[in-house]
Amino acid sequence: MGDPDIIIERLKQIGGNVAYDIGGNVGEIAKILSHSFELVYSFEPAQESFVKLYNLSKGIQNIIPVPLAISESQGEIELDVSSKSIRKGQLVSGDYLESWGEKIGTRKVMSTTIDEFIRSHPPPDFVKIDVEGHEMKVISGGFECIRVLRPRLFIEVHSNYLGDSIRKALASFYDFEIIYHTAYSPESPRKRNHYFMFSRSKGQTL
Repeated sequence: MGDPDIIIERLKQIGGNVAYDIGGNVGEIAKILSHSFELVYSFEPAQESFVKLYNLSKGIQNIIPVPLAISESQGEIELDVSSKSIRKGQLVSGDYLESWGEKIGTRKVMSTTIDEFIRSHPPPDFVKIDVEGHEMKVISGGFECIRVLRPRLFIEVHSNYLGDSIRKALASFYDFEIIYHTAYSPESPRKRNHYFMFSRSKGQTL
């Protein structure tokens, strides 16, 4: 399921110096961000997607593909392989969603944290997070960057419980705008669980 047009148009309006595309997949969002940011670091640990992301970056000089997961620690982590998501080049973690399919295995991948990455790379003005259940670990590993630098955030949420946890964790720093995915009917139980959050520092316009 792709991102709705309203989300794509919002992303096109965001610009700055450096963007972190966390959960880069095949590079669709990185390509959009490359038009309005000087540099886009796109992180993708799934080899199925990274090959396509890497090939895309050959033709777009300001996209830097990084074959790492972003998490709460540096080193090796284990993510889940599910039958449907892996067809789209996505590894998952956390509580299972029917849309991910049956769990068919696990995979060890190398990871780093946002806080560690910015020690040797330019820090972000904007961070996009779409990591299929791993969002809180990304935020935990980037908490100092968030606390001090307050980059703008765009987070895709697949569980309202997880969305609540994210908002509580960041409530001291950010206000949030929620945009629900347009693919679901108003009666669908998935509608309240699949949405997008745009955040800005407290007191700034969304």
